[in-house]
Amino acid sequence: MNPANSQKLVFIRGGGLGDFLLTIPILFEACNRYQEVKLFTRACFHPLLQDLKPEHLMLHDLDKEGKDLCFTCKDRNVFTFWNDQEWVHELGEAGAKKVIPLQPRPKLEPHFVEHLYHTLDWSFPDEVHNKAWLGDRWSSQSKTLWIHPGSGSSMKNAALSFFENRAMNWLEKDIENRIIFSFGESDQECREELLCSSIAEQKRVQFFSGLSLSAFKQSLEQKAGRYLGNDSGPSHLAAMLGIPTEVLFISTNPEVWKPIGPRVKLLRVD
Repeated sequence: MNPANSQKLVFIRGGGLGDFLLTIPILFEACNRYQEVKLFTRACFHPLLQDLKPEHLMLHDLDKEGKDLCFTCKDRNVFTFWNDQEWVHELGEAGAKKVIPLQPRPKLEPHFVEHLYHTLDWSFPDEVHNKAWLGDRWSSQSKTLWIHPGSGSSMKNAALSFFENRAMNWLEKDIENRIIFSFGESDQECREELLCSSIAEQKRVQFFSGLSLSAFKQSLEQKAGRYLGNDSGPSHLAAMLGIPTEVLFISTNPEVWKPIGPRVKLLRVD
């Protein structure tokens, strides 16, 4: 790789929230090495970077501007997670200087972020795993346990009874302790089941659903003293905000996909 500030880069990142968040360390390192970085990703992820990004990182809406990618890549290096050979060849034909495909779904160790560094032949900093990449926003005085019992995939979800038990134990520890349950668009069945359970009758329990990503992040920063969830995008977000985060792994490999942050604890549940 050429010396810092010597080239321009187009960084293409589709995928879900967790995929995007785990890409942030390599994105910020790319900003140290290139004089201009154009990031093409989902527009809903842009606010996560607004207060953190260097001036030479430019954000583009992958859905609306993706059709112009080949033109944009001319005379630039390209990092892409769309790594089929036809796409790589198309970018080269369009004038990209160098196209570097990145593996979107490694199955074996090391950690996903380390895979990226190794692919790019960049040295891997030890502090990557323990840094609050979105700023340390932990409300340490908060007595609210935030629980996100879904993930978008039933294969990755622990039983709801586990979350109910943890919630009740938290409420019993201190009369000032509170619970927030949050749900994504694909977690409505989970939400309905919990609403019919005894935990929903507790006055110190709230249910959040339908929040935009920006509102979800803001609420986490303001309210969450602790966080509990499955291997999911919200769990990665909580961890990267510095919130003490417990993450359950059911079907995915935590050595590859564990969240990064300063206060992360991994749980395994059968």
